[in-house]
Amino acid sequence: MQVSVETLDGLSRKLMITVNSDVLEAESAKRLKKLGKEVKIQGFRPGKVPEKVVRQHYGKSAHQEAINDVIQQTLPKAFDEAKLQPAGYPSIEVTKSMAGQPLEYAATFEVFPTVELQNHKKMPIEKISASVTDKDMEEMLTKVREQQKTWATVERAAQKDDQAILDFATKIDGEPLEKGGDATDFKIVLGSGQMIPGFEDGILTHKAGDEFTMNLSFPDDYHAKDLAGKAAEFTITMKEVQEPALPELNDEFAKSFGDKIDSMDALQKELRKNMERDLNNALDSKLKEGIFETMAKAYDFLLPASMVKQEIEQLKQQMMQQFQMGQQGKMPAMDLPDNLFTEQAERRVRLGLVLSEFVKKNELKADKDAVKAKIDEMAKSYDDPEEVVKWYYGNQERLQQVEATVIEGKIVEELIENGAITEKQLSYQEVMNPKKEEAAAEK
Repeated sequence: MQVSVETLDGLSRKLMITVNSDVLEAESAKRLKKLGKEVKIQGFRPGKVPEKVVRQHYGKSAHQEAINDVIQQTLPKAFDEAKLQPAGYPSIEVTKSMAGQPLEYAATFEVFPTVELQNHKKMPIEKISASVTDKDMEEMLTKVREQQKTWATVERAAQKDDQAILDFATKIDGEPLEKGGDATDFKIVLGSGQMIPGFEDGILTHKAGDEFTMNLSFPDDYHAKDLAGKAAEFTITMKEVQEPALPELNDEFAKSFGDKIDSMDALQKELRKNMERDLNNALDSKLKEGIFETMAKAYDFLLPASMVKQEIEQLKQQMMQQFQMGQQGKMPAMDLPDNLFTEQAERRVRLGLVLSEFVKKNELKADKDAVKAKIDEMAKSYDDPEEVVKWYYGNQERLQQVEATVIEGKIVEELIENGAITEKQLSYQEVMNPKKEEAAAEK
């Protein structure tokens, strides 16, 4: 086998590979011999078809399959000989494949960039601190109480925070909206912002039995582009008005959260434990994200386009999954443009290459004890920790995800040990609900 390398633009390379004719002929003969034992041809007993006849019938297909097999066998050897590691599967072009002649083919691919690690000692690292206060506990109790509320029918007109049950029909330009325009026994909490602007306000002061119409417009940025900015007429039939009824904060309320909780004191202890666990996880995530963001910005090198493209496709799938979770029923496939994800994909690929080189240089490994400790830690928050542990160890892909998390933790530890740390104090809410806190600050 002969191998030569051509350097193309950027990270692209082309291997020109020549394989001796006897290798291809031997592979083709092996296939024909196997076919001779299996094929059925009229006039011959099974397994007794002469090689010449088999070649007449299947020679071309056997030759083509032999080409594919020889490429699969020789390509890894060619990469080894050229001392090149492809970033993604190469594009193959067969340039000569006549029977009795050497097989020639070209493999075009991208290589991984050379990553020269910077000196990350004294790297600026912001470490956030926060704690669960009594006020946070009170807000959490209010939240869990709100989650347990029930609804009681009232005869009065609807007010803010009531739940209205209604039927409605929608018309655009006097014509019924065919898809999603009608609803029966539709439940809506007034003031939740669930519907378009003006819809919930228009229901206020109406009571069960009222029939009325509302003329509103869909927002210009409405997610259904065919409705964005259009005027609509809604015909409403109010069927029921319900007011919220909150449970009393007592031991009976506490017992509804599980057999292990028998009092309000036990419930508050459990809530605080969970809040502190979630807060610590969030602080660890923010620390890691901040460190990795700093590392990603410190590097600028060529990226394999194939890796960026693969990352873009993964980001698209993640977005579609998030859309699906927020919708009832199956959403139609969406053709999302690549440029929406390019910057994020490039950052992730660049960071992945930097971290990979960092792990290699510092010889970081996810040893079994560290992996087990991480799985045990994650399993603690579940009712049956042993089953969770079995679940992780029962699947190699899930286990590899934990190993990757352990490695990331070791990277963070390594960088913190030598970093320039600055402390920042935040509240529980600022850490756990940053968007809500930002919106409140803007008001």
